[in-house]
Amino acid sequence: MAEVHPENALQQSRWITPATQQRSQQTLERVLDATGKLLAQRAFREISVADIAKASRCSPPSIYARFENKPALLGALYERHTISQRQLYVQLFAVERWRDTGLGNILRHAFMQIVDSHRQEQGLIRAFLEEASENQSFRAAWAEQGDFLHQKVCQLVLSRPHEYRHPAPEDAIRMGLEAGFAVIAIRVLLRRIDRP
Repeated sequence: MAEVHPENALQQSRWITPATQQRSQQTLERVLDATGKLLAQRAFREISVADIAKASRCSPPSIYARFENKPALLGALYERHTISQRQLYVQLFAVERWRDTGLGNILRHAFMQIVDSHRQEQGLIRAFLEEASENQSFRAAWAEQGDFLHQKVCQLVLSRPHEYRHPAPEDAIRMGLEAGFAVIAIRVLLRRIDRP
């Protein structure tokens, strides 16, 4: 699979008004980066567009030129996160990568990396989950990401039928992922996803 860079993929984003100039793309990246840094410090509802403008060294009108509203900015930031997460999932669950490793060790390693990546972005994920409680588009994006991960895990697990005995492995994988991500979501929301 060809590598997709998040900044290129965002050119097709439903959350962003397309940029016509290179400078606009650079402004977009600064706005997203600044918002991500602010989310590491404060809740999304406590961050104003003026705060984002100041942190990104752009004007509020330039932000509104790219985003319909503040939730659209959050949606774009989460979308950028999901693009990089999908790249991680493709790497972690590539069948050819793990020829000489047992399934249990693969899954342990992979899910430790996934939890670490969520830990690093917990401000963003917390904001996204809080917004998702009232926004169907955000809930759909969360579900799409879960479906993508399920597909990648299933490809790996089903390529090793001699290493599991469950009669319905795809269902078991879905249930395990849902339970695991429910725990991650709760810990992110409660600000308790730090290392043990």
